[in-house]
Formats: sequence, structure tokens, C-alpha cells
Amino acid sequence: MSQDLIVGKRGDSLLGEVLDRAFAVQSRLGLVRVKKDEIAWIHFANGRDILQDEVWLKTGDRLSGRVDLKRVRFRTDDGERLAVRRDAIHSIVLGGSFRRQARGLR
Repeated sequence: MSQDLIVGKRGDSLLGEVLDRAFAVQSRLGLVRVKKDEIAWIHFANGRDILQDEVWLKTGDRLSGRVDLKRVRFRTDDGERLAVRRDAIHSIVLGGSFRRQARGLR
């Protein structure tokens, strides 16, 4: 069962697994390395309403700044491996958080 979702800037989405194990975030607190399993979701800056990248942790904490990456390594449900460019991504939802969110809307 897929646990991760990548949402593209044009609204397209991919269900599967993010293969990166951690993300580095350059925040005002300094460079913070966060394990994938600790992250609920990542919103990437879009220059309009989200001016900085935002990393939402499962603890409820948030980090703002810049996620230091060029691509996200991803495996689709069909087993295809992709390197999705950062500039094509709107958000990444990790660990099935999107399923919990959807259930709460019913």
C-alpha cells in the first residue's frame, strides 16, 4: 500500500514511495536534517502565497526556510523509479498523512 504522494505544480500527482531517507532544511535555526519518517508533509515555495519552503513534522512542529534538494527520488506503485525535479513539485505528503486528512473531511 502506497504511503507517499507527490503533488505537482500543475495539479498532477503520483502515489508511491519517496526513496530519500532524510531532507536538509536551511532555516533560521540553522541547517536541520530531518528523517523522512518524522515528516508529515512538505510545501515548496511558489513565489505567491508560500514564500518559503515549509516542512510540517508529525509532532506538529514546522520548519520554514529552504529544503536543500534538486530532485526527489520516487518509486511509483508500478515500480517505476523517477527523479522528480524540485521545481515541478508543489507538495509532498509522507507516511499516508493524506489518507488521515481525507478521512477527517468525511
